[in-house]
Amino acid sequence: MTVPKGLTGLESSLEVVNVPLHKCCDWQGFMYAKEGWHYFSALLREYKKNPDLHYSISILKEYYDKYQPRSTFECFLCEEEFNSKHHTTPWVPLPWDQSFRVKLLDNQHFGPNSNAFIKKEFERITTLYHKLRVQGYQPLNHRDGYVRGHFLRNGEDYRFKVTGGQHRMAVLGVLGQTDLDVKLQPDWKRVIDIRHIDQWEQVKNGTYSVRAAQKVFHCYFQTTGKEKAEKYRILKKGDAGR
Repeated sequence: MTVPKGLTGLESSLEVVNVPLHKCCDWQGFMYAKEGWHYFSALLREYKKNPDLHYSISILKEYYDKYQPRSTFECFLCEEEFNSKHHTTPWVPLPWDQSFRVKLLDNQHFGPNSNAFIKKEFERITTLYHKLRVQGYQPLNHRDGYVRGHFLRNGEDYRFKVTGGQHRMAVLGVLGQTDLDVKLQPDWKRVIDIRHIDQWEQVKNGTYSVRAAQKVFHCYFQTTGKEKAEKYRILKKGDAGR
């Protein structure tokens, strides 16, 4: 059976689809393609230049030390939308999700993290880099081998938001893969469409205003991750190669 690609994949009912890597991002909007910026990808590019790199002086350590958001809203560059009088917690679910669990220590997505955890993540991603450089991406040859996620749709544009396989995505991007077969996350809504914003769970219950929900959603389409890296001084403006 032919694996559907691009917008066809959004409209298909098949579980496995093919997506371009430049349409893929993590839940905070960090993108894995060279046009964007992702902390794991940045580490691997640094590691390629210096295989003797120690985790303690790596960009991954710098990222975790400098990027320590205090709310969901800060993750999407709209901190002003958090209202301590209105929100019972700063870590609210994404506008279309029902719930959200976040670890505030030793979380692979942001700091603060212990040195032991950072060292573990450093070793995990660099080991995987060597493995995939030799073997490539072979999802059928491994249990739960597919990168997983679901789609965000904005008219004729879309993003594939990765929910499982962050490390693999970063490695594949650095290795130059341009597209890959992915699997839709079981039991998740296949496509989050901006046209249905009034029906999103956290908009209906008042956690997000329509304006705030729009800001979060459009962050996936209007930023690539470089903006946060520059804001927190992890990446100097114009330093796309790091």
